[in-house]
Amino acid sequence: MAKKKAKPPKGKTCAELAKQFNRSVYSIRNWVTELTPVDRRGKTNYFDPAEVGKLLEGKVERSARSDSPKALEEQKLKLQVKKLENDLAIQTRDLLPAEEVSKANRMLMTVVRSHLLGMAAELAPILEGHPAHRIQEIITEHNTKRLTRLQDLEG
Repeated sequence: MAKKKAKPPKGKTCAELAKQFNRSVYSIRNWVTELTPVDRRGKTNYFDPAEVGKLLEGKVERSARSDSPKALEEQKLKLQVKKLENDLAIQTRDLLPAEEVSKANRMLMTVVRSHLLGMAAELAPILEGHPAHRIQEIITEHNTKRLTRLQDLEG
């Protein structure tokens, strides 16, 4: 019995379309979900070039609209307004410059680090000679006091 000969695929492969429309193969693959007529043959997809052309025309029109002089001018104005709003917020101290915030954070972290690193040296002589259950109580009390002091630094 003779094998049935497979019909030749309709359309073109991703690579062929990419070459035809001067796009990357990855772009064509991303459009698979947007295209309706796709002929799948194993791992290869064949697309209707006319449908891809329509899709590309739509993308080019949308792109042209967003790059129009009027759209670019609107974007430029929005950026200028945002910059002026930020400048005003800095002047009224509603918004602090990043350098000031970074400096304050570094100072706060230095204080926290010194508090935490100094705990062992401060506790060692106090804990000496106490039984284990009392050591645990002392450490808990000491940590609570230290954390309260650190919390007070926040305000």
